[in-house]
Amino acid sequence: MRQTPLSASKLGMDRRWWLLAVPALWIVAHNVQYIFGVPYMGDPEVMWATRRRLFGKLHILGGGFAMFCGPLQFLGGLRRHYPAAHRWIGRVYNLGIAVGGANAFKMALAASCHPLGQIGFAVLAGIWLATCALGLLAVLQGDVEAHKHWMMRNYAATYAAVTLRVQMPLLMASGMLPYHAAAVAGWTSWIPNLVAAEWWITRSPAEKRLKTK
Repeated sequence: MRQTPLSASKLGMDRRWWLLAVPALWIVAHNVQYIFGVPYMGDPEVMWATRRRLFGKLHILGGGFAMFCGPLQFLGGLRRHYPAAHRWIGRVYNLGIAVGGANAFKMALAASCHPLGQIGFAVLAGIWLATCALGLLAVLQGDVEAHKHWMMRNYAATYAAVTLRVQMPLLMASGMLPYHAAAVAGWTSWIPNLVAAEWWITRSPAEKRLKTK
């Protein structure tokens, strides 16, 4: 029997989902700009420095795929009604994390900021890869709830690309030089995201049931 396509609302495309997805798609467009060198968009010096390094291109390409696939994985209707699609999108997402995360360490060391900021970006790269690996291990062991929680943490780390691009102009508008603003954002671009993810996880029904046992 042929399955009728689900409506956007039944897939789970509510207001909260769009608030997550639209900034993510903005970053994907930003990444395409850097890969192909679209003129008059972004800082030309940063664009040139990124495009001339293979690890820069790979980081942006892998991270872009992960950023694009991530919101799709939060669609409850897709998970329930199209589990095969959820799994295949997850494989593409994990591949993007592997490629983007492995090259994120080199990007961290090459970042034009104070060494403290480079350390922050390197810690983010480690968390990015570790949470993805733990999420994959959880689902292979059949622990779907733990898998969901680890991947929420992972996408919170992925979303640092969004918060970084929001924070940098604000930090520089406050009077910081780009060198110092990037050092601050090396930590503030991802720590609030992970705190928010943990808060959301503790509010989940499954987590509340565990606490009441």
